[in-house]
Amino acid sequence: MVALIGFPTSYFNGTILALNANYTQISGDLISGGAYMTITVTVSVLIILMMVLVMKYLIKPDVSKMYHLTIDKINQEDLPPMNTPQKVTSLAVLIFILAMFTPILLPNWSLSQLLKQNISGIAMTIVAVLAMVQLKEGPVIEVQSILQNNFSWPTFFIIASSLMLGEALTSPQVGFTEFLKQNLTPLFTEMSYLSFALAIIVAGVLISNVLNSVVINLILQPIIYTYSVVSGANVIPIVILMTYATIGFAAVTPSASPYAAAIFAQKDVVTAMDVYRYTSLFVLGEILIIVLVGIPLIQLLF
Repeated sequence: MVALIGFPTSYFNGTILALNANYTQISGDLISGGAYMTITVTVSVLIILMMVLVMKYLIKPDVSKMYHLTIDKINQEDLPPMNTPQKVTSLAVLIFILAMFTPILLPNWSLSQLLKQNISGIAMTIVAVLAMVQLKEGPVIEVQSILQNNFSWPTFFIIASSLMLGEALTSPQVGFTEFLKQNLTPLFTEMSYLSFALAIIVAGVLISNVLNSVVINLILQPIIYTYSVVSGANVIPIVILMTYATIGFAAVTPSASPYAAAIFAQKDVVTAMDVYRYTSLFVLGEILIIVLVGIPLIQLLF
């Protein structure tokens, strides 16, 4: 769940860039990477602290076997020096990180726009190049060996099936997307700014835990823009929090997000009932932090 929270915390994440670009296309308003990450990093740190406190005082897992674990025991054997494939792979990771950061650091470069629009393709290209590069130790990445020995196929299939389920539920033929737009837009546009922010974020989190979180985000963006037109309010802070919460809090059901599907796939570690119980508890805590800290924070910053 911490990994899930980290996903929308980063403005340069491909999905987040696409969602922010989509809202810019709808409204013409640009979402600043600095403003986005100021809010999301602050809230994410508080959420992680909340999770630790919940684990310590409510869930109380048995960690007695870790009491005598020390750094000396971990470092009993020194790590060997990096070999050439590891060095090349590390360089490739740094190149990819630079490609993600460039659109934020240098947004006016034409290269930045190219990187911003093709970050997933860049990742796949880097992997393909590493698989083709031959060193004396062999290829930098041995794809066949990874797929046979190190790839989690159950996780892959449950993620694929959950994405198909989410896409089916939100397809135009089903009509659920249009139902949400027709019923939520008139309800939300009559609210005050604070009430609207609270309602749209909580509704987004609840719905995104049943349906695909990215699709729900795309559904709610036009509703927020409609509210801004009707009220004249600056809704960029609401867009930021809504994007962050709907993507980062989608964990309770397998169809909510790939991260949630990955949790449910670990059947040798947790049962489905464990996942429902603990993720629901954490999501409730996340909603409270958004309400008590996130919304007041955006009012101070904007």
